[in-house]
Amino acid sequence: MSKIRTHYDNLKVARNAPEALIKAAYKVLLQQHHPDKVEVAKQAEALRITHLIRGSYDVLSDPVQRAEHDAWIKIQETQSHSHKPDIDVNEERDKEDLKRRAAEQARRDEDLKRREAEQARREEDLKRHEAEQAQRKSSDYKKDESKEPKNEDSKGHYYAWRRFWALILDSVFFYIVLEIIFEFFDENFFQHNWLLYQVFMLPPWLFFEVIFIFFEVIFISIIATSPGRWFLGISIKTNNGKNLSFEQALKRSSLVFVNRLLLLGFFPFSLWKIKSYYVRLVKTGTTSWDNAANSVVIYRDSWKFNRLVTAMAILLSILLLGGDFSPRWIQKAADQGYASAQNKLGFMYDTGDGVAKNKYLAVQWYQKAADQGNASAQYNLGVMYDTGDGVAKNNYLAFQWYQKAAVQGLASAQYNLGVMYDTGDGVAKNKDLAVQWYQKAAVQGLAEALMALKSLRK
Repeated sequence: MSKIRTHYDNLKVARNAPEALIKAAYKVLLQQHHPDKVEVAKQAEALRITHLIRGSYDVLSDPVQRAEHDAWIKIQETQSHSHKPDIDVNEERDKEDLKRRAAEQARRDEDLKRREAEQARREEDLKRHEAEQAQRKSSDYKKDESKEPKNEDSKGHYYAWRRFWALILDSVFFYIVLEIIFEFFDENFFQHNWLLYQVFMLPPWLFFEVIFIFFEVIFISIIATSPGRWFLGISIKTNNGKNLSFEQALKRSSLVFVNRLLLLGFFPFSLWKIKSYYVRLVKTGTTSWDNAANSVVIYRDSWKFNRLVTAMAILLSILLLGGDFSPRWIQKAADQGYASAQNKLGFMYDTGDGVAKNKYLAVQWYQKAADQGNASAQYNLGVMYDTGDGVAKNNYLAFQWYQKAAVQGLASAQYNLGVMYDTGDGVAKNKDLAVQWYQKAAVQGLAEALMALKSLRK
């Protein structure tokens, strides 16, 4: 009877060999029979032995499989003692394992080839799609280029001045629209439009800028141009040829407004800033607000008629924009009884801001607003009585109006009321009350009140 061949025999170790010895034997045998280290003619046999060694190690390195294998050995030995046919079961199992693993490897190789083929097909589809997209963009660009050349004329010069005159034309257009709308307001318009009323209370230049930005954003986001730009063959679109969204148009117009603010102030700096804008526009055809909004300015050939309209619009802008329309809006709001508008109109007459200076009219409007409880108007009216501007000097009435404004928390009125108690003008002198009003004004950060307190404590 032949001896039973076991996994221990394949690894050339004893049945009670520890795990470390089994592992060491496995490594040594694997190195000895590695196909790369034998002759070509013997590589097939080396591969068979290698698979045999690996299979044996897989079984013996796993405690559960090793225990099962030991049990199997005992059964085989028992059968062998019973004179049953001697069959090298282990070798048969190894052959089966080898076939099974070879089949599994072949299946994995087949799956890998299939995945690689699918990936190659997807990459090919992606390349074809990108090529089609590039071709479509190229044809769209050529189509746009024939109708609406982007950013430059046939000589390669950018239309810097055309953009400037388009801005002038838009200013004239929006001014005329505001004047027309103004004529159609009913008497209760302000009472139903609180937000618009607050806008009208802005300084004149800021008021116009807010309205201008609103109209410009609406036009650009809907029709990709504005009246002035349309006259001069200018439109604004995104890089892919679509209209700007409302958010993009608002961002662009807001940045234009911010850059215009930078031109205010020190004249040499403003001049340098204008030059830098112009140089960049001539060289690149873009501005910082174009890039920020991902927008492209597109030009069409302008007609001679458009140029004539531009010249007329520039002349008209000098006539129209040279005046100030804000007082008319404020006058209308004041006539409708808005206290803050009445106070603002009084201040305009008081200082000559936008209207001819007239102290008497200033007092009248201050009075109307003060009677409605407007703290600023009460303070301003108190100043007029205190100084005698536009009205006979009257310290008592000055004290009364200061007191009304001070009770409402106006720091400047609280300070002036403290001064009157301190000096006894218009009221009996009272140092304690003077200190109290100085302190209230000082708490609000009024520097004059702080100085007055220090003077009283010396």
